[in-house]
Amino acid sequence: MTEAREEYMSHNHMEYQGKDIDEAVAKACGDLQANRAELEIEIVSAGSAGIFGLGRKKAVIRARRKAAAPLVPEPPLSQAPAPASPEPDAPTRSKGKRPGKGAPLTTARRHPTPPSGRPEPGPPPTPEDIEAIRGLTQTLLAKMGFELEVEASLSGDQLRVRIHPGAHLEELVGREGNVLDALQYLLRKIVAQRLPGRLDLSLDAGNYREQRQQELRELALDLARQVKSTGTSQTLGALNPADRRIVHLALKDDPDIRSVSIGEGLFKRIRIYLPGTTRGRRRPAPGPGATEGAAPPSDSP
Repeated sequence: MTEAREEYMSHNHMEYQGKDIDEAVAKACGDLQANRAELEIEIVSAGSAGIFGLGRKKAVIRARRKAAAPLVPEPPLSQAPAPASPEPDAPTRSKGKRPGKGAPLTTARRHPTPPSGRPEPGPPPTPEDIEAIRGLTQTLLAKMGFELEVEASLSGDQLRVRIHPGAHLEELVGREGNVLDALQYLLRKIVAQRLPGRLDLSLDAGNYREQRQQELRELALDLARQVKSTGTSQTLGALNPADRRIVHLALKDDPDIRSVSIGEGLFKRIRIYLPGTTRGRRRPAPGPGATEGAAPPSDSP
């Protein structure tokens, strides 16, 4: 990398695209030869995979290197200083009085990441944490030009944040929920950096997500009726994991119907079909030497 290019990247944002924000950030890290912590990242668009195959948009970010001291060449291995003895674990929260109402979230030591790649569930958020998340959500909305009321509450192991959208529901939800999903993604990323462990956070505007769930259930049941009537499988377009779970749960107690996720990546389609078929295709008659009543192929994707 030339000195001129490195100087340019340190002072100018460069634009990157991907199917989602993580892919765009990975491209930025590769091009700028830096890890994520060394970059200033501005999210231009969170993108959208659409629904039923429509409305797909790429995620767009701008990134540049953070201002930092010049790199100093590492000494040869023989001259490297001996590693310092490990220090005892620091407290997970800053000393002193806990943050009060409206205070920012405290920086905390995160739990070690297990082999699965996802942090282990941490302790439940305190009332002060919940109030800080509510205030953070209001701040994000204010940056977008919306002065709206926000509620935050803990329900079981899920932190629910609800925006009272007033006359701005359509603007906050966006096409097929893409704006609301982008806000939820950003909020989760910020909170994950400041609270230890994994926290299940859900962001809603009005009752949009509840209505969305009801629509998906009704659609799944209607397609199941069509499959029973015609014997032909039906396929739902690309859905995110949360929406796919709603469809599978809506059909799981129907003994005459099967559903399976198909495809790769985060967004997958769902095929609804009759048992005794190979994911919607009738099994061929057994050939010579075949055993009658053999089990059909597994329904797992």
